[in-house]
Amino acid sequence: MAAADWVRLALAVAFLVAALPWLAADLGLYSNGVPLLASCSRVASSCPSGRVFHFRPAVHHGHHHGMDGVLLVLTALLFSRRLGRRPVLAAYVSLLFCYGVGNVANDFWIEQVVKRGWTTWEIPDVTTPRLSVAWSLIVVAAVAVWALWVRLVDWSGDEESPFRTEPDRIPARR
Repeated sequence: MAAADWVRLALAVAFLVAALPWLAADLGLYSNGVPLLASCSRVASSCPSGRVFHFRPAVHHGHHHGMDGVLLVLTALLFSRRLGRRPVLAAYVSLLFCYGVGNVANDFWIEQVVKRGWTTWEIPDVTTPRLSVAWSLIVVAAVAVWALWVRLVDWSGDEESPFRTEPDRIPARR
C-alpha cells in the first residue's frame, strides 16, 4: 500500500469514528445505548468543585448533514486514488472534500459542543453555497488541497505512479 493510501485510510477512519453518533441517529438509536460507543458519546468530567457533570444525549434522532459531509469526504478520498492527469477533476474532488469537511465540522461542533452548553458560538452553516466567509474558507482550502495534489501527482508519467519523483531518482525502464 502506498503512503498516500495510508493517509486516506487514516482520514477515513477518523471521519467514520466521528460519524458513529450520526449513523446511530440515522438508525433511530442513541449511541450511548451501544456498549462500545457509550464511552464516546456520554462523557463525564469533574469540575473544581468536585461535582460531576453527566451530559444528556446531544445528537437527535434522524439524518444529520454531518453524515452527508462524511459521505462526501469518503467519496473524495476514493476518487483521489484515480485522478491521474486530470487537474480539473482534481479541483472538483478537492472542493468536494473541503465541502464535506465543512459540513462535518459544523454539525459536530453544534451537536457535541454547543448543545452541551460549552459555548454559544457556532461554526457557520455551509450546507448551501453562498457568498460568505465560511464558503470563502472552503474555496481557499479547496485550492490549497488542489495545489498540494498537483504538486504530488506525477502528471508526466502513467497513472499508476501516485507521487512525483525527483528526476535523478527515476528508475530505468526496461
